[in-house]
Amino acid sequence: MYSKIIFLIFFYTICFFSTTKLIAQSMEQLEEQFQNANSDSVKAHLKNQMAKIEIESKNYERGLLHAQQGFSSALQANAQTELTTSIIYFAHIYRGKNQFTSSLRWYLQALKNIEKTGNRKLLAETYQEIGEFYQEQEVAGKALEYLTKSNEIYEEMGETVHPKLLSDIAYAHLQIKNYDQSLAYYIAVLEIYNSQNDTEGKLETLRNLTDLYKIKGDYQKALDYNKQVLAIHKSKKDNNGTAVALNNVGFLNKFLGDYDKSLENFKQSLSFNPAKKPNTTTLTNIGVIYQVKGDYTNSLNYFTQALEAAKKNGNADEVAQVYNYLAAIYLLRRDFQNARAYTAEAIKLAKANKNSKVLTKSYRTMSEIYQHQNDYRNAYSYYGQYAVVRDSVSQTEKQELQKSLQRQIAFEKNEKELKLLLIDEEIQDLASKKKQLETDKRLQNLELELQDKKIQETTLQNIHLERQKTQQALLLTQQQLESEKKEQAIKDLEREQELKDLALKQEILEKGKQKEEIKSLELENQLKAEQIATKELAEKEEKLLRYILYGAIALALVIGLIILFAFFQKQKANKLLSEQNVRITKQKDQISTQNQALEEQKQEILSQNEELEQNQEEILSQRDYIEKKNSELEEQAIILVEKNNEVEESYQNLNTLSDIGREITASLHVEDISQTLYEKVNQLMPAEAFGVGIYEAAEKRIKFKGFIEKGSVLPDHFDAVNNKNYFSVQCLGKQETILINNLEKEYPKKYEAAKNIIGGLPKSLIYIPLSVDNYPIGVITVQSFEKNAYDEKKVALLSSLASYTAIAIDNAKAYNTIQNKNRNITDSIRYAQTIQQAVLPSHERMSQYLADYFVLFRPKDIVSGDFYWFSHIDNYTFIATVDCTGHGVPGAFMSMIGHSILNEIVNEKKVFKPSEILEQLNNQVRKALKQERQSKGKNDKANDDGMDVAFCRLEYKENHTEVAFTGAKRPFIYTLPNESNEKEAFYLRGDNKTIGGVRNKLTKKFRTQFIDLPKGAMIYLTTDGYADQNNTKQEKFGTPRLLRFLQEIANLKLSEQKTRMEQTLNLHQRGEEQRDDISMIGIRV
Repeated sequence: MYSKIIFLIFFYTICFFSTTKLIAQSMEQLEEQFQNANSDSVKAHLKNQMAKIEIESKNYERGLLHAQQGFSSALQANAQTELTTSIIYFAHIYRGKNQFTSSLRWYLQALKNIEKTGNRKLLAETYQEIGEFYQEQEVAGKALEYLTKSNEIYEEMGETVHPKLLSDIAYAHLQIKNYDQSLAYYIAVLEIYNSQNDTEGKLETLRNLTDLYKIKGDYQKALDYNKQVLAIHKSKKDNNGTAVALNNVGFLNKFLGDYDKSLENFKQSLSFNPAKKPNTTTLTNIGVIYQVKGDYTNSLNYFTQALEAAKKNGNADEVAQVYNYLAAIYLLRRDFQNARAYTAEAIKLAKANKNSKVLTKSYRTMSEIYQHQNDYRNAYSYYGQYAVVRDSVSQTEKQELQKSLQRQIAFEKNEKELKLLLIDEEIQDLASKKKQLETDKRLQNLELELQDKKIQETTLQNIHLERQKTQQALLLTQQQLESEKKEQAIKDLEREQELKDLALKQEILEKGKQKEEIKSLELENQLKAEQIATKELAEKEEKLLRYILYGAIALALVIGLIILFAFFQKQKANKLLSEQNVRITKQKDQISTQNQALEEQKQEILSQNEELEQNQEEILSQRDYIEKKNSELEEQAIILVEKNNEVEESYQNLNTLSDIGREITASLHVEDISQTLYEKVNQLMPAEAFGVGIYEAAEKRIKFKGFIEKGSVLPDHFDAVNNKNYFSVQCLGKQETILINNLEKEYPKKYEAAKNIIGGLPKSLIYIPLSVDNYPIGVITVQSFEKNAYDEKKVALLSSLASYTAIAIDNAKAYNTIQNKNRNITDSIRYAQTIQQAVLPSHERMSQYLADYFVLFRPKDIVSGDFYWFSHIDNYTFIATVDCTGHGVPGAFMSMIGHSILNEIVNEKKVFKPSEILEQLNNQVRKALKQERQSKGKNDKANDDGMDVAFCRLEYKENHTEVAFTGAKRPFIYTLPNESNEKEAFYLRGDNKTIGGVRNKLTKKFRTQFIDLPKGAMIYLTTDGYADQNNTKQEKFGTPRLLRFLQEIANLKLSEQKTRMEQTLNLHQRGEEQRDDISMIGIRV
């Protein structure tokens, strides 16, 4: 066994450190990715993942740091999904840190973000989380509101709802005591778990259904569901679960009256329990069944086993409870001693553990034990303690209910304040955005104006450039024309030169032709002259050749000169033309370059124009968008203002409801509650007719007292609960609100029947049930003679007031019950006062034997624990003042006992010696209170009641009085005549012993003190009440002051002494409550 435990510890330790290491590695990886991330949205996502890991590990501070960083990155990136995730993590962190207001604030912020993004699934999940948050705070109404919203969204989306959500809704209905709705949801959950074959979920739901049917008192249905629980545990071979289920089956069979079956179930349950840890509850249940069957022997046996089991398990509350069961059995067997002993043990444990439930039962049992023993004093004492604890428990429960209601109102108020704060923030944000948009709009308008100016300037530039371009084109054309003219001129020159060349060539040819003709003529002449002379011919031929050579040379020179001249002319023309061509080419290139630049500039201007036009279109579009957005923002602002007004109205209504609730619950009379409620409701909604019906279970009717219609009070009327046609009966029976806005249309048959009701016939009605702890109190109805007078808001307001009203009426009923009981008790006490006054010595009897005396007798309560006693036998006058334990009723009982015993000792037994009288008084008081058989330990509260007595016997002589005095913790005070110099009265101390009690020995010896007092001396016998009375500063009057005061007034008349004593006491008290009974007798001897 130990090896297994060690192994498990080692295994879980390894798992823990492994998990921790994995988490650390995961965090390192995410941190590395975050450092390398370039996008704010990615950074936000990574930081949210890190926050999630820290939250799951409950490291909320580190989680908060990561979530804040994720939130900042998400804001930078405008990543709404990650922003919402960060906000939800804020809510988780503050929820984990128990900072509920901060958590709720972030949940509400998350809702607003999600509603904007339209993520329906995330909205449903967040609603569910808020519902679970409210369930943790035990604010069932708000939990139900948010869980229902979540469920509705899932249904609208067509998604399968998780059974946990439905189970939470069922539990919320259970908390606000909507049992039928709770059942419906739990049954739906059970069907889901059945379809999923989820055994654990099915088990939990079956247990819930069992508990719910037990609350409703339908034990058969509860038994049916618990049998299913039993079957599942048996199929799983779960012995512990089977034992618990069998115990529950037995418990339900007991309620159904099948004791044999119940006993069988309990014993079967025991067989499944481990022997080392027996089940105290099951053993106790078996004992109870045997007790019901009248088999006290077996009952005692099982209760004894249960006691041993409880002690073994170390459960003090169970031990105390079993002590009570054992005491009850011994009481039934009339074994009062054991019954008292076990009850005393139960009381001791219950007090130590502050278990009021067990203590209440113990006190009640002890009261019953003493009642069976005819010891009514102790019976009354314990019953009083029982009543105090019972009332304390009841008051605590009411306070818890009140706290729950106040907690719910506080959360509702807190939520509304947070919503109001968020709306204010949103309005401020919208206003800021609107201002920013207006600024952007102004800037864009300025930009538009600048763009328009720029377009105008660009257009002017374009026009100027077009003009330049045109001028350059004209210049280029002119230059081209000039170039063409020059080219034409060159061509003309070339053509002219060619013509000249042709002319020259023609001239040369003509000259050559002429030469040939000359040569031919010369040849002909020569041939003709050959015959004349050969010599002359030769000379002439030589001369002619010489002339031809000279002519050819001259002609060649002329032609060369002409050609050279033409060449030079052409070269000059070509050079000039070339220079002109170069200039033209340069100008052409410049013009081409300028044209290209102009073309590029034109294209750039066209592009700028297009861009400007596009910008202008975008700006115009943005302006339209801004105007549209402004319009939407204005509409949204109007909606938000309306919502703000609604929230403010709700907030004001909530404050109003709280004030009204306090005012209503402060009343302790049903009529005052009804009147106050009518006045307040009439301010909140139309209430031409109004009534509060009180359910009277004994008469089986609902009583409407003081029903108001149009300001007039109608006679009392009653609705019988067996008549289901009454709306009040339906509302009370089903514990459901009824809202009718057109009686004639919605209930035509009842409209006809309703014509017979007292007063007018309403058209709109609301009926709200009143209940406390599932117990019906009555109904509230508000009615109007107009159709559609009420809506859900007014129903919600009236429902909230109904909670206060139910508590107030319940308190009023309890108050009336207490008042009636108090009245009865007071009447009984006043009757006891009459009896006590009757047994006190009468003035007539005392004045027969006392020449001059006074009696100051001031009970603290109606009856007194102090009494004075007087008797005269033979020549003896006996006087005593007695202070019994306690005051009020318990003290009065003791005074009756003391008075009766003193009469018996002195008047019947003729015992005249004061010491013997007190000794016998002591013995008989102890006997009467059965103190001789009791002993008192340190922590035991046995009956230690007793009496303090100042007892004296007077025997009058001629000039003096012989006084015999015996005191039990009380002194004998006296003054002497003509002793004005004395500052204090004289006194004789009594014995430091009390009458009765268990602390002292059975027999006590008292001493008698004797003193002779001269005529005119004063005797004072007093209890401790006068000296112990405190003032407003909690200062006692004190014995020394009393002695000085008595000496001061001793010479006054007795009537004046009494007056002075009363005045002085009142002056000392100054309104302070009387602390104890006060008794004093003054006698002048």
